[in-house]
Amino acid sequence: MSKRQHQKQLEKARAKRRADALQRKQQRSRIMILVVVVLLIVGLVGAGLVLGGDEPPAPEIEDVESPPGEDEAAAPAVDPCPPADDAPEVDSRIYDGPPAADLDETADLTATVATTCGDITIELDVDGAPGAVANIVGLAEDGYYDGVLFHRVIDDFVIQAGDPAGTGCGQEECTAAGFDPEGETYPGYTIPDEESAAAEFAEGPTGGVEYPRGTVAMARTEAPDSTGAQFFIVQGDPITLPDASYIVVGTVADGMDVVDQIAGQPTEEGDRPVDEVRIVSFTVEQA
Repeated sequence: MSKRQHQKQLEKARAKRRADALQRKQQRSRIMILVVVVLLIVGLVGAGLVLGGDEPPAPEIEDVESPPGEDEAAAPAVDPCPPADDAPEVDSRIYDGPPAADLDETADLTATVATTCGDITIELDVDGAPGAVANIVGLAEDGYYDGVLFHRVIDDFVIQAGDPAGTGCGQEECTAAGFDPEGETYPGYTIPDEESAAAEFAEGPTGGVEYPRGTVAMARTEAPDSTGAQFFIVQGDPITLPDASYIVVGTVADGMDVVDQIAGQPTEEGDRPVDEVRIVSFTVEQA
């Protein structure tokens, strides 16, 4: 081999080493960028899940996840609800504990939720969830729900009410974490978790629990024993929630057309109806 040929081979080898080194450097850079992105995403998700503080009462912000792929800007093809101008004024109250309910646990309980869109009749399941039903009946008999806004409506999912502030976090203003742990949160107390009909619901196709259309259940946070006053009505057929921890208090017996109409109203940020939909009265009959 001539000296010139040997020199060419050396130059070729050095060029290959430089190329290999550059390729390894680029790979390391890509890996570092990927790690940083993953850490940022984990940090943001973690920040969204932190409720902050452990002092009761827990806020009733939603861990009921909305169905994926919803177009919030899409205007549903339903009739608008009448104006809520005639709804009673909200009598916001903070309680020390659940208001007493005049409840006959052997009776059949029927609740009528009169809304600005129409009436919804609910058969309450006192046998399946006596604690939660007594709680919602006590609040209803005390007029707590009168005038309260349906603050969260999602077509093919749920409609939700029960927060006098109308924010969903139980306070007049919500923070990034959902609520101010130092502030008062409606209704001022929470009730213990209890097993309900949800324990018998079918498993979802990809996990979780399927809540049938027409199910009425109490909202809660991810914290234990965090049920308060907020409730939701399942409008989807069915919907899948993470587990069976949402206490089922009843089933819609009549008025699902009203539920559909409310769920189909145009919404703005936070799934809040553009035009207010409110509860006019919440009455309970025992037979």
